[in-house]
Amino acid sequence: MDRPLDINELYSGKKGDSLFNEPFLPEEMSTESTELMQSWAESLPDERLRAITTALVVENRIDKILSIFLPKYGRLLELSVFGFSSKIRLLEALNLVPIALTSTCHCVRNIRNEFAHNLSKKKLGDISRKHLATLNGLYKAVWKDMSRPAYTIDNVPFVEFFNLSLYCIAGLDKYVANVALMREAISRPEFVEQLRNECSLENKAFVNAIVAKYDHNFVELTDTLNASMDD
Repeated sequence: MDRPLDINELYSGKKGDSLFNEPFLPEEMSTESTELMQSWAESLPDERLRAITTALVVENRIDKILSIFLPKYGRLLELSVFGFSSKIRLLEALNLVPIALTSTCHCVRNIRNEFAHNLSKKKLGDISRKHLATLNGLYKAVWKDMSRPAYTIDNVPFVEFFNLSLYCIAGLDKYVANVALMREAISRPEFVEQLRNECSLENKAFVNAIVAKYDHNFVELTDTLNASMDD
């Protein structure tokens, strides 16, 4: 029997695997994201359109996080090679959000690509076995034994993609607040000054340790020389 949905658990990752392993405001969702979710929901009848729209919304949420954390993120957007895949990998490299979120981003991108590059594929059940297996594995890993959003159609790949899309879009949005607060904190002059002081203290401790070791060795050498002269 499914457990009740636990928002904190759903959007949280393993402690230590990423800088943030849970959203500061798990119940909140931005107005911007709510509007994007509404546009996303309107693409419901067509599975190809659903996959392509989902990828656009997920990419938008990644852009939001990266633009907050990187003040000059626009410089990267000027590069023709900096696309959806690069954005996901950059988010992974920064390690700001749980791994399950970035893994789901990759899954969404791969499914989008299958539809974009093959016009004969119209349903989620038409995508490759490899990507269907990834979709199913992520679906089980993310939702575990918690209750999923209700859906009435008998289409397993679609239901799995729908639920994972919901998790991915909302999950990325929920970590925006974490990243925004961190960006604000590290941009303060007092934060930089604190780092300067800590660096100075560590450097002094390092130098003092070397001097102390040198003095100790010098004393030992002097004692040895004196002893040899006495002999």
